[in-house]
Amino acid sequence: MAASDLFEASGVVHRPGVVPIDEARAMRDCLWEAVQDLGGLVDQEGALRPPPGSERAMAEVVERPAFDRLAAHLAHTLDAVFGAGRWAPTTGMWRGVALPNLPASIDPWCVPHRHWHMDEPTSARSPHPRTLGAFVFLDRVVAGGGTTVAMTGSPRRLQALAADLAPDRALTLEESTAGLARVEPWVDRLLQPGPDPDSRRRRFMTDGCRSANIPLRVVELTGEPGDVVLMDLRCLHAPSANASG
Repeated sequence: MAASDLFEASGVVHRPGVVPIDEARAMRDCLWEAVQDLGGLVDQEGALRPPPGSERAMAEVVERPAFDRLAAHLAHTLDAVFGAGRWAPTTGMWRGVALPNLPASIDPWCVPHRHWHMDEPTSARSPHPRTLGAFVFLDRVVAGGGTTVAMTGSPRRLQALAADLAPDRALTLEESTAGLARVEPWVDRLLQPGPDPDSRRRRFMTDGCRSANIPLRVVELTGEPGDVVLMDLRCLHAPSANASG
């Protein structure tokens, strides 16, 4: 399947080796300096993350010279996946936010049940997203390693839900999560704690489900240094704990 078709179907596509490894390492080192300047990280949802209120500082990291070539690498990848000139990287302030998630959890990794959300509302009248998210890996991000988890297929499923619930406007966050849970038992179980981690991984990551004939499955956005994952920002996603080494 072509990358653009995979993105259309699932809302997520992984592109390896977008950023040269030496540049990814330089960005990582720059980020680590910024983390130390913050005075450390705090435990949030089982991962050590920047403290609340540090979003601007983490955005300013991406303004540093080590990140200057990132926009060109992203532009090349966007053209390769979607066609020349279809999408372009954001420029200026808030062109990106650094998101370090270091190990903190002492419990086995579990598919999260809280904080599922989307970053762009879904409307039945708009079949395509207005914006994309690009996760750029500055180091190896492994399963259970504090990465974002996403529900593949959810942009298409939410568009079908929007046609039923809100044909003339965009879905609210409540309609996109609780509303979908009311019509899909698999989503309802995802948003509740338990059962055990192995059962949740099997149900939500291995088995998945078909809802309104659309396949849904939870995936971890993992990768190697320099890899990029492109995500439809209407995709339901959530933070997860870092139970890695």
